[in-house]
Amino acid sequence: MQKIPVITGNKIVISPLKDYFVDFQQERGAALGIKDNVISSFYPITNRSDTKYSFVPDFEELNKASEYFEKQGCEFIGIIHSHNSYKSNSSVNKPSKDDINFYHSFSEANPDFKYLLFPIIGLENNQKVINWYLYINGELKEINVETA
Repeated sequence: MQKIPVITGNKIVISPLKDYFVDFQQERGAALGIKDNVISSFYPITNRSDTKYSFVPDFEELNKASEYFEKQGCEFIGIIHSHNSYKSNSSVNKPSKDDINFYHSFSEANPDFKYLLFPIIGLENNQKVINWYLYINGELKEINVETA
């Protein structure tokens, strides 16, 4: 069983990442890059969903994100996406059934990754809040990511 890594968010990246998510009526997302267990880059990804209530990443853009991260000395580590603000405050940042199915499928299709991050950003009391989820050993775990 693999140990859960300690991951930190670089505040120089996390602040603009939060700023990227402005419209919580339509879900959107971004790929995340990591270096030395620090989230150090992000790359906007187009939502290919037919509905504003789900996020389906553009896989060509995910490949471009990986190339972008490699040039920066980072590696792809996961995908953050927003949840539409229609959800109640108690569930706004919880993975949906579709999210969990995507995490399983993505992990199975990419077995080289030791773990993947799938954080969700949403509004709670009109504040942007990120809940961090780590997919490791076939399970989804909520983790704490400090920003430094």
